[in-house]
Amino acid sequence: MTDIRPRSRKEIIASLSSGSRIEIRDALISACYWDKDWRWALQQLRKFAEHGDDLVLWAVATGVGFIAAFNGEIDEHEAQSILTRLKANANSAVAAAAAEAQADIEHFVGHRQRGDDVELVERLPEDWLSLPREVFVPKPHSDLRIPSADADAPCLQNTATLLDLLQQW
Repeated sequence: MTDIRPRSRKEIIASLSSGSRIEIRDALISACYWDKDWRWALQQLRKFAEHGDDLVLWAVATGVGFIAAFNGEIDEHEAQSILTRLKANANSAVAAAAAEAQADIEHFVGHRQRGDDVELVERLPEDWLSLPREVFVPKPHSDLRIPSADADAPCLQNTATLLDLLQQW
């Protein structure tokens, strides 16, 4: 399972330098989930956007979506450049994560730029992993998305989905 705990930048940089695909994945996800400086987090993603491992590429795509959903802003040109490459990836999980991130950019960034009142995604509390897992497990055959007041609006996948995907790697 991934370690999405808050980390210092020193810890993140050390993990990104480790060469371990698990460490890199966890560091990228942590940076994009917790760091308030989305520009710095995007810079870390950019460094790994052409990595040779699909787990790392999945984390890059997921991180782009996190930045958009939590901050409501992103360097769209840079993000689209990264996501275009990732959507062409042969691994369906990487391509799907890139497509999801593009939808998050359109919803959380694009709509806000057009003046729409779009509520950003709130980060879960730091201790959310210690909560009972059944709180986050969706019903079988559900579309695994967080309910939204606007049923047509894309939004981040349910936390259980993120955890399940990470455990499969």
